[in-house]
Amino acid sequence: MMVAAVSFARWSRTASQHNFFENSDQFILYSTSPWKGLSKEMGQNNPNAEQFYRREVLGKIVITDSTEKATLINALFNSLGRGTEAECHNPRHGIRAVRGDRTVDATVCFDCGNTQFYSNGVKILHTSMSREAQELFNQTLRKHHLPLAKE
Repeated sequence: MMVAAVSFARWSRTASQHNFFENSDQFILYSTSPWKGLSKEMGQNNPNAEQFYRREVLGKIVITDSTEKATLINALFNSLGRGTEAECHNPRHGIRAVRGDRTVDATVCFDCGNTQFYSNGVKILHTSMSREAQELFNQTLRKHHLPLAKE
C-alpha cells in the first residue's frame, strides 16, 4: 500500500512538471559540463562562467518552435521512471521552463540514468530515466550549433 502511495505521489509531481513545461512561456535547453565547478571542455575552471546548478553552461538555446519544444518535452517525460539509475548525477543537459514568476528546471544525466527537478531553485524530485531521449537532446543542441560536453 505504501509503495502505491509513493508511486502515485511521484507520478502526480511528474505529471505536474510535464504540464508546466508544456505551458511554459519560455523553454530553454542547456548543454552543461558534468563536472561541478570546472569545465574539461575549456581546460580550466572558469569562475566567471554561467552556472546551471553548479555546472558550467557550455551553451543554451531558447526553444521557440512549438513542435521542437513538444518533441523534447515528450521525449524527456516518456523516459522518466524507466531504466536503471546510478547513485551519481553528472548532468550534461538541462532544461528551464518559465511561466510568470515561476521557474521549473531539470538537470538531466543520461549517463547516470536520472534527472532532478527544481521549482524556483528547490529540488522537488529525483527520478530514474532511460537513455532513449539522449540522441534527440544531442541532435537538438548540434542543430543550434551548441557544444556538447566531452565524454
